[in-house]
Amino acid sequence: MSNLLDKASIILTPTAYNNGEALCVKPSDGSGDFDFSRNSAATRVNAQGLVENVQILSSNLVQNGSFSEEGVQEVSNGSFSQEGVEQIVNGSFDTDTNWVKQTGWSISGGTANCDGLQNLPESIYQGGVTVVGKTYKITYTIVSVTSGTVRPMAGTLGGTAQSTPNTYTEYLTATSNTTIQIQANSSFIGSIDNVSVREVGQDWTLGTGWSIGTDKAICDGSQSGNSNIYQSTSFVVGKTYKVSYELSDVTAGAAKIVFGDTGGTLRSVNGTYTEYYAFVSGTNFYIQANADFIGSVTNISVKEVGQNWVLNDWSVGDSLVSSGNTSSLLQQPTIYTNVTGIYKTTFRARSVSGASVSLKLYDGAGFNYETFTITSSDFQDFELTRQRGGTSTTLSFYNNSNAEIEITNISVIEISTDTSLPRINYEGFSYQDALGSELITNGTFDTDSDWSKETGWTISGGKANYNGNAAPSALYQNAVTSGVKYRVSFDVLNYVSGSFKVYLSNGNLSGGSPLITANGSYVFDITSVGVLVLFRNVTSFIGSIDNVSVKEYLGQEVVPDSGCGSWLFEPQSTNILTNSENGSTYTVFSATKTLDEVISPDGTLNSFTLEGNGDYNQVLGETVSVTLPNAGDYTFSVFAKKGTNNFIQLFFNQFSGSSNGEAYFDLENGTTPSSFGKIENYGNGWYRCSVIGTVIGSDLNGKFGFRISYNSSNFFFPTANDANGKNAYFYGFQTEQQSYATSYIPTEGASVTRNQDVCTNGGSSASINNTEGTLYFEGAALANDGTFRQISLTQTAGGGDVITLDYSSSSNGIRSYLRVGAVSQSLTYILSDETQYNKIAVRYKDTHSIWVNGLEVASQALTTLPINLNVLTFDNGSGGGNLYGKTKAVAVWKEALSDQELSELTTI
Repeated sequence: MSNLLDKASIILTPTAYNNGEALCVKPSDGSGDFDFSRNSAATRVNAQGLVENVQILSSNLVQNGSFSEEGVQEVSNGSFSQEGVEQIVNGSFDTDTNWVKQTGWSISGGTANCDGLQNLPESIYQGGVTVVGKTYKITYTIVSVTSGTVRPMAGTLGGTAQSTPNTYTEYLTATSNTTIQIQANSSFIGSIDNVSVREVGQDWTLGTGWSIGTDKAICDGSQSGNSNIYQSTSFVVGKTYKVSYELSDVTAGAAKIVFGDTGGTLRSVNGTYTEYYAFVSGTNFYIQANADFIGSVTNISVKEVGQNWVLNDWSVGDSLVSSGNTSSLLQQPTIYTNVTGIYKTTFRARSVSGASVSLKLYDGAGFNYETFTITSSDFQDFELTRQRGGTSTTLSFYNNSNAEIEITNISVIEISTDTSLPRINYEGFSYQDALGSELITNGTFDTDSDWSKETGWTISGGKANYNGNAAPSALYQNAVTSGVKYRVSFDVLNYVSGSFKVYLSNGNLSGGSPLITANGSYVFDITSVGVLVLFRNVTSFIGSIDNVSVKEYLGQEVVPDSGCGSWLFEPQSTNILTNSENGSTYTVFSATKTLDEVISPDGTLNSFTLEGNGDYNQVLGETVSVTLPNAGDYTFSVFAKKGTNNFIQLFFNQFSGSSNGEAYFDLENGTTPSSFGKIENYGNGWYRCSVIGTVIGSDLNGKFGFRISYNSSNFFFPTANDANGKNAYFYGFQTEQQSYATSYIPTEGASVTRNQDVCTNGGSSASINNTEGTLYFEGAALANDGTFRQISLTQTAGGGDVITLDYSSSSNGIRSYLRVGAVSQSLTYILSDETQYNKIAVRYKDTHSIWVNGLEVASQALTTLPINLNVLTFDNGSGGGNLYGKTKAVAVWKEALSDQELSELTTI
């Protein structure tokens, strides 16, 4: 087959397209690409198995919609890890230079040596090394000791006396003079080496009691009142900043942030803290210790957040914004540029208290706003798609309640509904969950690293363990992005008692997993509201966790080798039903209707449930009344999914003089006994069920009905009690005037028309041969509807010589028609089912033949050959007979392939 494809001059497969073009695989120079038009909205089954709109979508017009963007670092050396240049010369004592040696000291053999002859403390030192008031990290090695002690000194400030061989590090603030000494007491006999002095604590000013340690600032409690460590900054009034810091080694008192002139919350427990401030006034950033504080601080960070937004009374925190004030506005200007454009707005929001609150969205349409009711303390997803009616360019959210609302993941996308994007359909495929790469480091706890552990958590024995402490405490790792859905998995081992939950947050404990209270392997899909993967004790958990994995959930993907997509070309059709997804508009009898209970075929929670309530022994629903445009064939279709009942019925209702229009469907096995019904598997338990009926009389007013049925031939249950609780799920109602169901056409308040798909003008005279050739098609007709649907090799102007491959007007018939001037001849063949995929080829040279699924099925001699063939088109060559079907491949060869090649090409 690969050799055959190499020889082809044109190959069209469902791979790539532009607006207005279906792109050929071959020729690669673009001369084979097809012109495509539809100029209307349309749906398809996408690669995730979902029914989606095929539309031209803008990028997200909202900037920083998750409020996760952070500006540059506003403080320096926040981890206190910065070290200056080496201040000591010849610290390894390679030569007897640079050092001043007092009594007893000498340099030899690569060390500084003290022989004990000093009568009082004597030093080896270098002057001009330090700056008074600055802090230095001093390291040195005691190589050997016979007696006595030695210590470092910065000016007159002495360090700790040491008497054992080892390498020591001390942090000293230089006082009085600029000399660094290694001072031996009067009895010290020994040697030292590798003296290093580097400045630390740069950019910070230290108050009383504060000093610099290893990667932290230390407060020793010697302060008599509040004491600060601080640095000067240049914050902008009105901007909001995210401030985070870590406290450790806390044994007494408390510390807090002072942001300019605004004080934060006093903290007295070890941990990492994050606070958000709108800058008002001041010039410095402080960590302020109270009079009793003893502890350390590190990892100080200050970054601007809330960029691109006008916050007014809203505040930023943990990748979301919140407001508890009625009339507060959250705004982003210059969002809407198209006065009459259609925009889709999505966001996530929650009521902090859980009580019902009201939020208004102004989408730039003047006083035209939409009100959303938020009823949960867990985040809910909201969506609004509509056409604008005003000139304002600003997106605004308005808190309409005197209660706190949190909002995040704001997106605005402009939708062009009039598109000419071809559709690649993927129905009938197998799907699987798609996951990103592993985001957790050391999820098997092989080492005590990578995880931050609050009180009670330890890592040992290849597990993370919690000891039953009652206080809330967390094990966490920075690994995720706010607003993204992740799959979290882990094992619980050695469970004794208590409970914990896993969150994806920054300490915001909304949502998260259910309580975990037993050993086992757990998997949860969680949408993050922060950046931390956080396991948090809830009620004195005693046990261990292992094998933690976090991967981004990417939706579903096609299982490799489970199928192949097809181009979907359809005729014009109108969905007459005006509210295809609004279940609240449909009437039910002897039934209960519940909205938004299961995920629909478009991947959102917008289907509804029809359930018997025991009032009667049938369970009935009806669409709203419609007036059909005229008599004729109509198809009523709906997506349905089994609930507690296997069977449903669709039927035409109240149209006097109608025939057929009734069919039963088995949602367990995906079958229908009716010749007027059709059922198609859309995955995840959903089937698209359709029934064809003919409205004959003049009474064009009626409804379309749907029932929960007792079996595949009777909608009556034996008793009302038997019908009680029997249910099924429904989504996407459609009625169209033709003899089969086309792809779903969503409506919202009015009927909607999808224009016909027109695909023409592929190829060129360089890729099509007049004297011989082969035309190949792999695909299926949409219906056995008794019309001609054609592919042609013809002339650009149309009306000239032509070679066609047709679905003919005969039932399940195909035809190849050849016209040269006024002379024409044709070949025909009857397929077993034209709506199933077939491989068909037409060869012309000295003979004219048709091959189907590996066999030659028709042939005749040719006496005259066409001329001026220069285009391949999905119609009859003159603008009619459009091919409406599903196309997996079309190809052209500039030679008549051999019998062996045609058999290989067309064999299923």
